[in-house]
Amino acid sequence: MKIAQYRRLTESLNRKAHVDYHACVTSQELDGWRMITTRLVDDAIHAICPRAKLDDVKEMSKAIAKCNDLLAISP
Repeated sequence: MKIAQYRRLTESLNRKAHVDYHACVTSQELDGWRMITTRLVDDAIHAICPRAKLDDVKEMSKAIAKCNDLLAISP
């Protein structure tokens, strides 16, 4: 995976955790958020980027953890 794609994936996870989750109003919206976020987390867990710096890896790990936390508490 190219570094730009790796960073975009991190940004997508952060957006799901910090913006999109809090914008969900109905249970249908939350179900959609959960489905997309689960897929993104799965992609991120399997992402391999040889050019990723330590900061990139740390940011990805934090984004994955935040999404997993929200997935665990969402009904």
